[in-house]
Amino acid sequence: MQNALKTLKLLIGYIMIGIGLVILVPITLVCWILVGPFIYWDEQRKKRKFAANLLTLEGKNFFCYNNRKKSRLFIEESIRPQLAQYVECIYLEGREPVSAYDPIIVSQLLYSVKNYSKFPHLIKIRNGELIEHSINNQLFNTLEQKKPIESLLKEIDGFFES
Repeated sequence: MQNALKTLKLLIGYIMIGIGLVILVPITLVCWILVGPFIYWDEQRKKRKFAANLLTLEGKNFFCYNNRKKSRLFIEESIRPQLAQYVECIYLEGREPVSAYDPIIVSQLLYSVKNYSKFPHLIKIRNGELIEHSINNQLFNTLEQKKPIESLLKEIDGFFES
């Protein structure tokens, strides 16, 4: 008798799950069909806006670094003073970019970077395209292994000149 009761409870549970799926799946599909085009349109609008923002930054060169204590001090004392004048700096204080540009545009720029966690980063805008390169390994090799800073500066200049 108890076995039959357990089996009945299990069967009722499966039936309830089946009914729930029969109701929820079509509702989800209808919502996705109705909302999907709006999501797609919004993504396309954001892409167009980002492309327009990139055009306003055409030809710019950015050296981006964050607030990691060890590297920040080294960058501000040793690297920034030796950067070429055409290289502008973007400093990330947490998630807030600090630069001479609109924070929204700079945030869009930084969110499009592939290796976002590997700072410092070099970014250049050429022909409406963002070209980026992480110098994280080179910086920490220079910092930790006491390698000459000239090779790091040469790599930075080489990236922006190419």
